[in-house]
Amino acid sequence: MIKQAVGNRKIDGITITGGDPIEQFEELVLLLSLLAEITDDVLLYTGRRLEDINNVLGKTEFDALFRLASVLIDGKYVDELNHIDCPLRGSSNQNIIYFDESLKEKYSDYLKKGRTIQNVFYGDKMISVGIHNTGL
Repeated sequence: MIKQAVGNRKIDGITITGGDPIEQFEELVLLLSLLAEITDDVLLYTGRRLEDINNVLGKTEFDALFRLASVLIDGKYVDELNHIDCPLRGSSNQNIIYFDESLKEKYSDYLKKGRTIQNVFYGDKMISVGIHNTGL
């Protein structure tokens, strides 16, 4: 369905959030393999720390994740740590981990802009994409 919507175009990037995508690892690897045909930038959010992922997955599985995902946001979301000054992350305890170091400059430019919200209308519904600030 995604490939049909995209056609022959390369897209700038795709973000995968959860629940926790690692919970369905086999399906995640299949999806990431297909997405590699249309983008070289896949941002993956997980509620687990990188070292925990490494302990849960075998070396082969971890290497597949490292190869197929470009950037990982790790760590559990903590509402009390949701600060406006941590763009791309839901809370300040989360880390940005670059599996693909060549994307650091692209993400650096994005991070300088701060948090942004994108509202998309889909039929009679609106989907709000991004990390919202709390307490405002």
